[in-house]
Amino acid sequence: MLFKKNLLTASIITASFSLAACNGGTEASTEENQTDLQTTNEIINDTGDNSSSENSTNTDSNTDIDSSSNTDSGSSTDPNTDSGSNTNTDSNTDSGSNTDSNVDDTYNHVLIDKQSLWFYQDNGSALTGLWKTKDYDDSGWQQGLAQLGYGEGDENTQIEYGGDESNKNITTYFRHSFNVNDPALYAGLQLDLLSDDGAVVYINGKEVLRDNMPNSAITHNTLAASTISGAAENNYLRHPLNHNDLIAGENIITVELHQRSGSSSDTSFDLSLFADEDAINDNNISDSGSDDSDLVSGLSGLASCESAAAIEYSSAGLPLLESKPGAPFTLFLDYDGGIYHSSSSGDSTLLGYNRNGSYSTFDAEEQRDIIASWQHVSHYYAMFDVNVTTIDAVRASSEAWGWILISEEKSGGRASTSSSAMGRQPYARAYAGSSTVRIENQDKSRRLAHELGHNFTLHHSGAWDEGEFYKWEDWSGWDFKYGAIMGGGGEGDRNGWSFDLQEYDDKNKQDTMAIIRERITNLTSSNSGWSVDDHNDNVRSKLCDDNDGSASIEAVLNKPDDLDQFEFQWGGGEISLSAEAVDVSAALVDIKIIRDNNIITNNTGRHYLDAGTYTIQVVSRGGYGEIGSYKISLNP
Repeated sequence: MLFKKNLLTASIITASFSLAACNGGTEASTEENQTDLQTTNEIINDTGDNSSSENSTNTDSNTDIDSSSNTDSGSSTDPNTDSGSNTNTDSNTDSGSNTDSNVDDTYNHVLIDKQSLWFYQDNGSALTGLWKTKDYDDSGWQQGLAQLGYGEGDENTQIEYGGDESNKNITTYFRHSFNVNDPALYAGLQLDLLSDDGAVVYINGKEVLRDNMPNSAITHNTLAASTISGAAENNYLRHPLNHNDLIAGENIITVELHQRSGSSSDTSFDLSLFADEDAINDNNISDSGSDDSDLVSGLSGLASCESAAAIEYSSAGLPLLESKPGAPFTLFLDYDGGIYHSSSSGDSTLLGYNRNGSYSTFDAEEQRDIIASWQHVSHYYAMFDVNVTTIDAVRASSEAWGWILISEEKSGGRASTSSSAMGRQPYARAYAGSSTVRIENQDKSRRLAHELGHNFTLHHSGAWDEGEFYKWEDWSGWDFKYGAIMGGGGEGDRNGWSFDLQEYDDKNKQDTMAIIRERITNLTSSNSGWSVDDHNDNVRSKLCDDNDGSASIEAVLNKPDDLDQFEFQWGGGEISLSAEAVDVSAALVDIKIIRDNNIITNNTGRHYLDAGTYTIQVVSRGGYGEIGSYKISLNP
């Protein structure tokens, strides 16, 4: 997916993100505060006013979340501040060297960082050897950020151990993929492992390490060799590994974590993997072998990219918009009015969006609001395999959908958290008041993303303080750095999806992106729930020629380990590089310019570059939710 132009510029507004593709690359008021109670529970309050919350006991999963506020203003503290265990310098084991949080200077290129996102299976079942291989289907596994475990209180993700305190699961399995272009450029690897009690590590199906495990054959009931306790539970043990076990392209590292006994009180896992920086350029980008002898002054080797398509309108003046035509799952933004279905009070008909007196037509001011609103929601959900649309026929022809009404009759918002809220239902299961759409209110349609999040079965995120839950917008300790979409919708320095504690559960964090992806894959043919990669990891795309001597491109980091690469030629001299999130995107990117296997710079700003062919490499900084739409620009 490419976002070539700013979608809110007066000259060009795209009706479809995919239409803005680059050819030359790779390819306000009050709301009713009532509680509907039948066999379902309707929880009042998407509002930021905890005093109006109905604290009832719920017996059904069909939950509608209601609101009485025009601005859904909650948010979370920066998820990047979540930390795993601290690393100690002494160890009671002899299965590896002790390590502190610093990496050996020789091995300072990160392939897998601590507190990364892992697939895991914690149900106690035995697995065949195929689980260690790259092609194994782990789509049914859970996901969570390390440190993973239970019993110590420093886990980012709490795993399950079964129902018997005295006979806990012995083994938990973990998988994580990463990319390497040319392993021959590596001189060595270093793995730092936190495992309580023991672990076996595999790379691409081959066993490469045993830590505190017996030398005999390993099964899912094999016990660790000894008990890890005290300070040793926080030690990362350092192990050198052979880089020849890596392959070009996607690699898979798998780990089985074993307990010493079924009555053990705790377990922990985390891992990082580093490569020898002296032997490689960062992330193994090999030179394309381009001949620089014909370089011209300025920027060259660029693509002529399509201008954004002109927007089409219905006979009533409704902008007809799609973000990813053809995606199997649709999020339908309904500005026309229609039926809202409550799980307890039934159907009600709501009028649509109207700021200027007519519900039957849309004037230029209303069209401006709708286009901006659609753009915002599209960016909130850019990393997922969904098509955000205003076209009812597109909804009806997709495999499954979520449906939200935007109504002048309402303020705040309401949505069902039932698993049946999305699918092929013939009515909306969410609504939002019109204030979230109005450009001048600066809500940037966070309310729409929030209520649709409830339809994906997400609950409010926030903080538990002395036994009471607060959405981020209501908690006095919120620092406004990161506005969690499910935290109430309030504006932080950045706003996006979060991995934090949730309403109704003061122990287990809610992995919002994993839950959304699971709903998409359960309801459609989508393979992973992530958006289709707009720039293949192993291919260098071309930047778009801006026809003024500069170049730029808008793209999407569609998952945490996505890598985008862009090639350009430069005639020599000073040039400025910039990288920024697009619109409401929460993307934070690391960016590098590389030439002949050498990193020229890993900073934005103005740089002197010799004449030559260069590659720009873009990855996420690695924090939760730091993916989505971004733009890079080169300006002489």
